[in-house]
Amino acid sequence: MTAILERLAKWLDPHPYSLHQGAQFEGFYSRFSLPSGASLVLIPDVIPAAQTSSITIVYIPNRSSVGRPDPSLPPPKVSNQPIHNLELSNYPIKPHSSPTGFAFTVNDKPILSYDATSETITYDFDFPEFKLKATTESRMPWDPERPFLGPEGLLGMLPLPLHWYVHSFASAAAFELSLPGCEVPIEDQRGRCSIHEEKNWARSFPEAHHWILARKHIPPAPDAIVSLAGGRTLGLDAFIVGVRVPDKGINVDIRPPFSVSVLGFSPFLKVKRWWERRVVQVDTCDLFYRVKVEAMAKPDSFFQLGEPFPEGVRSNWLVQSLNALVKCHVYRRRWRVKKWSLWEWELIGDETWNDGGLEFGGTYYPERG
Repeated sequence: MTAILERLAKWLDPHPYSLHQGAQFEGFYSRFSLPSGASLVLIPDVIPAAQTSSITIVYIPNRSSVGRPDPSLPPPKVSNQPIHNLELSNYPIKPHSSPTGFAFTVNDKPILSYDATSETITYDFDFPEFKLKATTESRMPWDPERPFLGPEGLLGMLPLPLHWYVHSFASAAAFELSLPGCEVPIEDQRGRCSIHEEKNWARSFPEAHHWILARKHIPPAPDAIVSLAGGRTLGLDAFIVGVRVPDKGINVDIRPPFSVSVLGFSPFLKVKRWWERRVVQVDTCDLFYRVKVEAMAKPDSFFQLGEPFPEGVRSNWLVQSLNALVKCHVYRRRWRVKKWSLWEWELIGDETWNDGGLEFGGTYYPERG
C-alpha cells in the first residue's frame, strides 16, 4: 500500500523539492558547513501572491574550538567576528518550472536551480553584495529507502497549511564565496563544503514554531543526526522528529498523529521552553519509540530572520542559532509486565552535538517584529 501511495504522490507532484502550483510562498533553506567551522545560511523566498521575493545571506563565524565539517582537519580557530546578516530585496526572483526541476532567475540568469534527473542543485549568485557558486555532487535524503519522501512521509500529500521537506542532510560540493564587507577567512572563500538543504511551502507558517537540526562528523555523511520541526496553530501542537545514528542501528521517525497535543494535553507529546534561557525540550513517542530532545544556546549566538507570509516577508519574525548544544535520547518500548506497567522504555542511544541549530519563531519569539 505504501508503495502505491508513493507512486501516486510522484505522479501528482514531480518532486517535493520542486515548485508547487498554488503555494502562497516557496522558501528554500541551505546551510553550508565551511572549512573553517563557520556556516553560511542562504534563504531565497518567493511570494507569488504579493509579487515579492527576497534573498537572505547569513555568515556565522566559527565559535567552537571542537569539531569541523571534516574531523581529519586540525581544531578550528575560534573567531570573535560578528555575525554578518544581509537581506537583498532589490533583485526580483522569477520562478520557472520544468518537468525535470526548477530554476529561480534574476534578470533571466539562474541563481538557484534543481535537476531532478541528476539530483543536483546549482547555486550561482553573482551580485555586488554577495557571490556564491556551488553544485552538489551527492545527496543524503531523509529516508534513503524512500528518497522521494521527506519528514512528513505520506502526510506530504495532504493539503496542510505548511509543508516541510528535507532534501538532503549533507550534500558534498566545491564552492566559491565572496562577501564584501565581511572578513571571510581564506579557507572559506574557496574549497569543499557540505550543504544541508530543505524547504517550506504552502499558505503560511504556524503562529509559533521551533526548529532543531544537529549533525555530527559530516563527510562523507553524518554519523549522527537529529532533525525536528513543529509548532502551534489554534491550540494544536504538532511536531515531526527524525533521528539517524547508523552505527547504532537507529533510524527513527515520529510524526502525527502521535506527536500531537491539544491545548497542551497529549500522552505522546510534551514540549517545554524557556525563552529567557533559550532552552527547548521536546519529548515525544509512538507505539515503538520515544525521543527526547533538548537544545539550548547563548542569547548572543542568535540572528534574526524574516518569514514569508502571503502578504510578504515579515522582518525579524524568528531567531536562529547555529551554535546550540543539542542532546538527544532515543528509547525502544519493551513490552513486559512489570509491577503496574505493561512496558518500559529501554535507552538505545544518546547523542550530543555542540554546533546544532535552534530556532524560536512566531509567538515563541517574544521580541519579534
